[in-house]
Amino acid sequence: MSAPSPSVATSSSSSATTIMMTHKERLNFFGNKVVMVTGASEGLGLHCVQHLFEMGCHIILACRSQSKTLRVMENIRSKSSNKYAMMEFLPLDLSDLNSVRNCAKLFLEKGIPLHALVCNAGVWLNDYCETKQGLEMTYGVNHLGHFLLVNLLLGKLKESAPSRVVIVSSMAHKYGNITQLLNWAKSKDEAKQQFSTQQTYSNSKLANVLFAYGLARRLNENAQKPQSDVSVVAVHPGVVNTKLFDNLWGGFVSVLGSLFFESPEHASLALVYHAVHPQIAGLTGMKYFSQWKEQQSLKETYEQKYQDELWEISTQQVGGLNM
Repeated sequence: MSAPSPSVATSSSSSATTIMMTHKERLNFFGNKVVMVTGASEGLGLHCVQHLFEMGCHIILACRSQSKTLRVMENIRSKSSNKYAMMEFLPLDLSDLNSVRNCAKLFLEKGIPLHALVCNAGVWLNDYCETKQGLEMTYGVNHLGHFLLVNLLLGKLKESAPSRVVIVSSMAHKYGNITQLLNWAKSKDEAKQQFSTQQTYSNSKLANVLFAYGLARRLNENAQKPQSDVSVVAVHPGVVNTKLFDNLWGGFVSVLGSLFFESPEHASLALVYHAVHPQIAGLTGMKYFSQWKEQQSLKETYEQKYQDELWEISTQQVGGLNM
């Protein structure tokens, strides 16, 4: 599928608002849609939830802190005129695979559909640290936790089709190194010895894109018809001033952010667009977008051998995918 037409697909602030207003009635058609957003209590995720709530969606906020998320939900409700949309909290710590499994279990027990899964949560760390299972934290949260969550909920996404998986990547993936990513994924010692804040983050975003391509290909190969009804997109939402950068440069980024970065409120519109907008219904294969515009990802990400190697490593790390 080609990128959306320039009249609709643009990253300018005014046009982004126009998308939401011009298509408001159309988007309200998705009021019966269930959307799960990870990392929904702050930054991009929070603003994504705000937009979805105004549209009348049923939103699952998958986050670590219950108290923080409940405060966010109450604040959104208090400022909204929409009295029919729903929000629910589910506990999710992507640095603990047992928490990921429990989150998926709790959701499936609800017996409701899942029309979009927005894999938004992420970390960018100054120092090396490890997940509950002993893997490098940036890789574990940004890629592996989402890899497991998506696969645990894939049956529900297929059952609820047409549905979508939106993986929040970054243009930083183009600075990733595939050989290094795969070596670090296989060797914790190598990941620790060679840890670099920027390179580790870029490699984790590269993992997002490789995973998205691998997922889309498997969905289409296993579909009962020419293409899967579960669409997969990886999205660079823009360079956004969020708390993701706090551990890196702290207040310095906050000052620069007001000058050079996009606001989370504006950037989150791209995530909403890819999660629910009817214009991209029926998208085939995996597409990489910079906000609303389809772009080429790093050349090596199109190679199946790299997609498959990361998939195999990830499958082993989560203990298999026979669910």
